[in-house]
Amino acid sequence: MQKVQHGFTVIELLAILAIVGLLAAVIIPASIDATVKSQTDKAYKEVTALKAAFEATVNEGQIPSLEASDPGFIGTPVPTSGEENVCAISLTETTTITCKTQGGDPDRFNGNTISLIRNAEGKWSCATSGLDEKYIPEQCS
Repeated sequence: MQKVQHGFTVIELLAILAIVGLLAAVIIPASIDATVKSQTDKAYKEVTALKAAFEATVNEGQIPSLEASDPGFIGTPVPTSGEENVCAISLTETTTITCKTQGGDPDRFNGNTISLIRNAEGKWSCATSGLDEKYIPEQCS
C-alpha cells in the first residue's frame, strides 16, 4: 500500500518564503520611492501655482505677499479635495517662492526645499535643497 503525501515539505515552504522575501525587498523600496516622488511633484505644482500671480504683482511694482491684507497678496495654494498642502510657502521680496516640504515621508521628504527663483530679466529657474536626486522634479534638473 502506498502512502499519499499531504501538505508541503519544509524545503518547499522555505523556497516560498525566500521568493516572498525577495519580492518584498524589491517592491517596498520601489513603492516608497514612488510615493516620495509623487509628494515632490505635488510640492512643485504648489509652488508653480503661485508663479503667475507673483510675476503679475512684481510687474505692477508691488512686493508679493502671502498676507491677504497686503496690496501684493498673491494667494495661497489650495489643496486638492480631501488632501493637505505639502508645502509651507515663503516668499523672498521679488525673487523667490520657496516650498519647505511637509506632510510626507519624514526621512526622505519633510523639511527639504523647492524654490522658484526669478532673475532681474523675469526668467525663472528652480532649485532644491535636501532632496535626493531621484526625487527632484524634472523641471528642476
